[in-house]
Amino acid sequence: MCLHPGVLLLITDPVSSVQSALKEKITILVTHQLQYLKDANQILILRDGKMVKRGTYTEFLKSEVDVFSLFEKGNEQSEPSPVLETPTLISESSVLSQPSPRPLLKDAALGDQDTENIQVTLPLEDHLEGKVSFKTYENYFTAGADWPVIIFLILVNITAQVVYTLQDWWLAYWGNIQRDLYFKVYGKEDIIFILDLNWYFTVYSGLIVSTILFGITRSLLIFYVLVNSSQTLHNKMLESILRAPVLFFNRNPIGRILNRFLKDIGQMDDLLPLTFLDFIQTFLLMIGVVGVMVAAIPWIALPVIPLAIIFFVLRWYFLRTSRDVKRLECTTQSPVFSHLASSLRGLWTIRACKAEQSFQKLFDTYQDLHSEAWFLLLTTSRWLAVYLDVICAIFVTVIAFGALILVETLTPGQVGLVLSLTLTLMGIFQWCVRQSAEVENMVMFFFLFLAFSSLLAVKWHKSNSYVK
Repeated sequence: MCLHPGVLLLITDPVSSVQSALKEKITILVTHQLQYLKDANQILILRDGKMVKRGTYTEFLKSEVDVFSLFEKGNEQSEPSPVLETPTLISESSVLSQPSPRPLLKDAALGDQDTENIQVTLPLEDHLEGKVSFKTYENYFTAGADWPVIIFLILVNITAQVVYTLQDWWLAYWGNIQRDLYFKVYGKEDIIFILDLNWYFTVYSGLIVSTILFGITRSLLIFYVLVNSSQTLHNKMLESILRAPVLFFNRNPIGRILNRFLKDIGQMDDLLPLTFLDFIQTFLLMIGVVGVMVAAIPWIALPVIPLAIIFFVLRWYFLRTSRDVKRLECTTQSPVFSHLASSLRGLWTIRACKAEQSFQKLFDTYQDLHSEAWFLLLTTSRWLAVYLDVICAIFVTVIAFGALILVETLTPGQVGLVLSLTLTLMGIFQWCVRQSAEVENMVMFFFLFLAFSSLLAVKWHKSNSYVK
């Protein structure tokens, strides 16, 4: 056996076969076996990270200290955890001390109180139940911006939608004025006014430019707030992980931790801002379209009200199912990450034992379970889309035949406006319902993130918590 300078050697039990190789090395033996005390040059008794007694074996005998009583008292006061029995052999240039079962803090009393109250198990994905409250949305948005910015964002979204809706209304108004002027000219009636095309064109061009500017502004603001929220939450989670005790990593699979940081944070960074932007745009557009249609033809409110009720019921039914499917998909993905991480960590052992096929089959099993849950999630989303499209098609048919029945009481501008907005409503109505359900499903993960970051939230004093 050959040891080079600076080599650190850990052995499970002091054996005679390594005595010749380690006779010139400084040896620290961490043990509760008292039969080795008489062979030690120095004896150091620790309890809860503090030194209780120090000296040689002869000094202990002369001082009439009962070493056995010290060990028994220490075992009674310590937590019921297994005793570390790892003798540590080190070189003269470095000294390695065995850490105590509790975190070593300058303020021992504070450290014991804090670490005992720490939960060491991550919240499972089974907690994705219940309804997302308004408080959750409030916490999510305030994590990315202050209230003045949020209020400004709301005003910008409302203004952008009002300007967008005014475009359609202005075209209908322009068409009605042109029609009245046409009938007066060819009916040889007195013309009271002259149509100024430049004025109508200038107003319409201004509305188009305003729509583009407000649309870009609200998109940038929404992404700014939501990305900042994701970044703030990621920093809190990372800070909690860095301050977590070692027991936390022993009791939680690495796949579950990676699943929180990789997949869920990735959804908040990539998917949630886009989905929320689509929902806000389609929701405001839907309100504007329905408002203009009802203002132009009031009887349209009759089919719109039952349509909204049907969509609300479908959304409620879909959320009850999709939330469970989403939880199942999230639960089945954590074992995939855990198995992959453990396989990479023990790759040499797997190859040495020729267990590649068994580990591959186990990975395929985990991946198949996750694929089944993911496919089920996709099919539930398609189910909602098909039903919404069918209902929207029925709504468009009712509006079209209703316009034909009431054609004598409607102007061509009103009919064209209503049919155009109905086709627009057919596309955005079902998309708004789908995106609202997706937003609520994604915000449900905010519960897990908050639980993750607050799970290990202990009153650490940055200046004097850790021993430097």
